[in-house]
Amino acid sequence: AGAKMVRERFRWPQCEPEPGKFNWNPEGFPYLDNARLMQQRGIEVSTLFHDTPAWCRGNNPRLPADLAGLYRSCKAMAEAFKGKVTLWEYWNEEDIGFTREGAWEYAAGLKAACLGFKAGDPDLPVAIGAFSKSASPGIYGDPLMANGAREYFDIFNVHTYLSLADYLEMMAAVREFMKRNGLDDY
Repeated sequence: AGAKMVRERFRWPQCEPEPGKFNWNPEGFPYLDNARLMQQRGIEVSTLFHDTPAWCRGNNPRLPADLAGLYRSCKAMAEAFKGKVTLWEYWNEEDIGFTREGAWEYAAGLKAACLGFKAGDPDLPVAIGAFSKSASPGIYGDPLMANGAREYFDIFNVHTYLSLADYLEMMAAVREFMKRNGLDDY
């Protein structure tokens, strides 16, 4: 029958409105309950978030500035969801409107998030947030990799908004980016 997987986004501010005060109850934070229900039905869950509570943003418009807070939060999320999710993805389409910060800011957050997720559930894979400028991933991706991101994800991830006719050219650009940055084995 094949594997079944859903991609679940959740709102971190809803989960942790104040530092260290998590809301796991189904009324306020249905994601843990949803993950449990999907697990019971044999559906794997890929979980991501791409919003930051105000307490963790500092002066950043979108990404976490409090990297220690991000680490602690990701560790707590991985512990709470252990056995109920298949992988964690840190952010989504960071190379377009889901962030306004530069690649170096995302790289710092990816490192803190990955270390937190792994501290909470060492065997759970972490995916880099999907690149969506997949026809030219190097514009954001090369600076990201130059900032040491390569060691902080297990799964490389892209989205595309291109037409099917552009797929081969897009994949050639993605493969060239991956080769240039030592990601051949991802």
